[in-house]
Amino acid sequence: MNSEDRRLAAIMFTDIVGYSALSQRNEALSLSLLAEHREILEPIFDQYNGVVIKSTGDGYLAEFASAIQAVQCAVAMQTAVYDRNRSADPDRVFQIRIGLHVSDIVHQDGDVLGDGVNIASRIEPLAEPGGICISEQVYDHVHNKVELHLVNLGPQELKNISIPLEIYRVFLPWEDVTAFKPRLIKSRCPKEKPLPAKIAILLLPLVAILAAFGGYHYALKGNNETSQIEETLKTVAVLPFRNLSEGNETGYFSEGITEELINALSKLEGIRVPARTSAFAYQNSDKDPTEIAKELGVEAILEGSVRTDGDQFRISAVLSDIESGYVLWSEIFDRKMENIFEVQDEITKTIVKTLKGSLHIDDDESIVVASTKDSEAYQCYLKGRDAWNDRTEEGFKKALQCFQNAVNHDPNYANAYAGLADTYHLMERYGHIPTEQGRAKAKENALKALELNPDLAAARTSLATIYEYEWDWENSEMEFRRAIELEPHSVLPRQWYASLLGKMGRFDEALEQLETALPLDPISPPLNRSYGFLLMAAGKDDQALTQLRKTLEMSPDFPGVRLSLATQLAIHGATEEARELIQQELDKFGDSEELQYNLAFVDKIDGNMETTDRLITRFDHSIHPEDNAFSLAMAYTLKG
Repeated sequence: MNSEDRRLAAIMFTDIVGYSALSQRNEALSLSLLAEHREILEPIFDQYNGVVIKSTGDGYLAEFASAIQAVQCAVAMQTAVYDRNRSADPDRVFQIRIGLHVSDIVHQDGDVLGDGVNIASRIEPLAEPGGICISEQVYDHVHNKVELHLVNLGPQELKNISIPLEIYRVFLPWEDVTAFKPRLIKSRCPKEKPLPAKIAILLLPLVAILAAFGGYHYALKGNNETSQIEETLKTVAVLPFRNLSEGNETGYFSEGITEELINALSKLEGIRVPARTSAFAYQNSDKDPTEIAKELGVEAILEGSVRTDGDQFRISAVLSDIESGYVLWSEIFDRKMENIFEVQDEITKTIVKTLKGSLHIDDDESIVVASTKDSEAYQCYLKGRDAWNDRTEEGFKKALQCFQNAVNHDPNYANAYAGLADTYHLMERYGHIPTEQGRAKAKENALKALELNPDLAAARTSLATIYEYEWDWENSEMEFRRAIELEPHSVLPRQWYASLLGKMGRFDEALEQLETALPLDPISPPLNRSYGFLLMAAGKDDQALTQLRKTLEMSPDFPGVRLSLATQLAIHGATEEARELIQQELDKFGDSEELQYNLAFVDKIDGNMETTDRLITRFDHSIHPEDNAFSLAMAYTLKG
């Protein structure tokens, strides 16, 4: 005989976001997280007099005698999961949704029945990941009895429920209710990942280029920015993904994936991403994400990890809203190397969709286009860029080998030819190979890259720098402008174009390029120094002094900052302080042409021309005087 018990109750449904997809990808991890989820939630039911009717696998159906206790329990659960996620590894982050309704229910044979149960189950998917939604009936019971923001989402159509119901969102203590924009929520599949609408103004600070000296010595690749910054723009920093693979030799892959995501996101209108230099300054950093976000001027951070095993890889990614601490999206990708571009595209698209606002992209539209179909060639390319970023002779030699291997695997790989061009050019500039050889090889590979892909901005930039050092400044400027046209948000073309403009004496235009790029790389030492240098060259002495002092304070271990500051101090008559800085530079980094030039400048301020005379003799009698023409001209300028 059936036993029936009818009463009014608050009904709760919970669910782990994306659990089914996770269990298909990684059963062991899903079971481990499920067990931890139970350990966290089940004691909280008891604290608020909740009765678990049954487990739904990755969730619970529970009832409460009080709507207030049901809401308090839901908040306590989300708080516990939120606190747990803040210290969890990215691949172990999980979120839950909670839905609440008040209605008559019927207890029968150990189960609970009634329309109220069905309604509660339909409300739960409307909640944000990590969020809570309640019905109007719950709202009526609690709105003047709990210190929580309850926002009306309007009438919602629920599956198999004939009449739309008013649904409210419970804002948790760490969420910003002022940024919320109400919207109509159709009943959706739980695997979709909407978000609280916040992530706003772009304030990504500083990027520039040394106008005459050292501009190529630390110009790491990275993209972004235009001079027109709208308040609706979204800001997200991609922090270096952690390498979880065995052996340090696999680090190139995690770093390469990070850089590729930065580049992909920075090409999109309506989103701003700090360039590589700033992002990688936090590699292996123990800083709190909130502090990092403040320094970079962003409101969201993408971080994660990479593990490789033969031709397999796993990427774990987590996107977080820093102000609220809210995890907006997380995912784990287990794929083969041949699918790497698809994963990059999926991550990039998800970020765009999550940030929403003015960003729009079709599901069938690719953001990341495969630069090669050969996974071996791509891995060789990533290894080459990793070595190239070391900026050492050994690193350049390794980069040449890796880029050449990439070309051997795929003779039509334009990016690899551009890498060869960049490497030969910097090896020549650093004196690692003869000038004539370096420029010829750099030009040959840049032209080959453009033959394969005329719209490859990196190759245009490489060709522009080659023309610059061939004294063909007209073609150099044309190529820089073309590169900027192709990728208006890219740092590097603007950085090196500003260097050319500085050499041509067009300081206002150079500063304009830098100030367009400045919001991209807030903590880049070379770019901060370069901006100070060009302010000095443009005669903006007070601004230059302030900028260079700030740069030295920010980056005391970066070569050349003391020298630029010394020159500016000498202009202000502080030659003794200038000499102290030059001596510190000599002690820390050794002698250099730039150091001697700065010393000559300070000496001239004090009426001593001996250092200048030594420089003129050195440049005038060099084996390749054409390479030192600019330096010689500057020395004669000092001579007066």
